[in-house]
Amino acid sequence: MSFGDDEDILQDFLVEAGEILERLSQQLIFCAMVNAPLLLN
Repeated sequence: MSFGDDEDILQDFLVEAGEILERLSQQLIFCAMVNAPLLLN
């Protein structure tokens, strides 16, 4: 593998990691919204 291949793999990894973080963020917001009434009681 050349340096360019490593760069491509790293770039793919970072894109995938960013997408996972985005989905987790959305799920966290959804859970907070769903559970907010429970926390207010």
